[in-house]
Amino acid sequence: MTTRKRIGAVGLGVVVVLLIGGWPLVAQEPSTPKPTTATPAKKKDASRRVPAYFGQIGLTTEQRASIYNIQAKRHEKIDALEQQIAAERAEMLADCEKVLNETQKKLLDTLRKAAAEPAPKTATSSKP
Repeated sequence: MTTRKRIGAVGLGVVVVLLIGGWPLVAQEPSTPKPTTATPAKKKDASRRVPAYFGQIGLTTEQRASIYNIQAKRHEKIDALEQQIAAERAEMLADCEKVLNETQKKLLDTLRKAAAEPAPKTATSSKP
């Protein structure tokens, strides 16, 4: 076999391997997840996670418990502050809307409604 034919055969072999073994076949069904016998998933609690990089420094169980307690206390305060921020933003928006005239208020309402509606689906042309 000549060198050219050998290179061509190897190249063809690589293509066949990639097409057959390298990628999943289109008709292949997706694998089904394995049934788990573990307890149902718990709701994630933000205070039950250590801060970034803390998990990589070898925390003891006691240190983790202390960090979780600290975070639980702070999350209560943070949640209260976030509610205050939301109330201030709503009040600020209401004050800004008071500056508008009736035409602007109607236009603003129309724009908000349009933004809340889902985008229309574009029609794709398919030839029979």
